[in-house]
Amino acid sequence: MRHDAIVEKNEEKRTCLKTIEYYDDKVKKM
Repeated sequence: MRHDAIVEKNEEKRTCLKTIEYYDDKVKKM
């Protein structure tokens, strides 16, 4: 696997986690 492909995947994962955390926060505040 190319290095930049791995980096891209990690970035994607991080973005997903951030989005999930963000929505978790919103739900908790409701």
